Amino acid sequence: MAVSLSSGEFVWGQQTVTGDAWNGSCVVDGPNCPAEDGPDFDFGAPALLVTGHDGKDVIVAGQKSGMVFGLDPDNEGNVLWSQRAGMGGYNGGVHWGMASDGKVVHVGIADTPGHHMTTGPARQGVHTYRVEDGAEVWSVVEPPFCDRPERRCQIAISAAVTATPDIVFAGALNGLLNVHAADSGELLWRYDTNVAFDTVNGVDAKGGSIDATGPVVLDDMVVINSGYDKFGNISGNVLLAFGLADEGE
Repeated sequence: MAVSLSSGEFVWGQQTVTGDAWNGSCVVDGPNCPAEDGPDFDFGAPALLVTGHDGKDVIVAGQKSGMVFGLDPDNEGNVLWSQRAGMGGYNGGVHWGMASDGKVVHVGIADTPGHHMTTGPARQGVHTYRVEDGAEVWSVVEPPFCDRPERRCQIAISAAVTATPDIVFAGALNGLLNVHAADSGELLWRYDTNVAFDTVNGVDAKGGSIDATGPVVLDDMVVINSGYDKFGNISGNVLLAFGLADEGE
């Protein structure tokens, strides 16, 4: 929805899925699950207002269904383009957040199994599209480590992705932190956070699932938390800070 900043009045709305709902009882087949249980395919990630290289504003919105939309903010939010980036799932499709440099949008896809209203195959990984027309620039689909549905098997990108002009950071539900080249998707570096760590404050700590928040980048530092024990994810309690390695390391 768009509202006026000066008055708060409703300006326009765009709805891509009708009858959507989420009820925790339905996940476990509980007694309070209504017959009209919706797919839980809402917009969980913030929409991005991007000014493309042609000077035109585009709203990019990613949905838990796995769909990504380019909307026209100057024309009632009409759909300029759409792309199916993933099959969708309770943790997304697109779950917590995308990133854009104004030319492309980088989309993390979770596609965790078990949802009864998904479309197509799982596409866990990162997918990049042009802002002005939604054309695919590159796509990295991460194969599972094993055939079980648990989070340790899945390089599912539910957490918000973070991007610089050169690099895309993507944390996965199995604890891996992947770093991709922004122009090609090439995997530049990978770090497994799902291990025990020695800490500066002496508290026992281990990593786990990377979910919700993405990495924070400042100058030559990257900071990320690892461990998220909701929705069957891997528990943990560590905050990690990375710096640039010396040349040659």
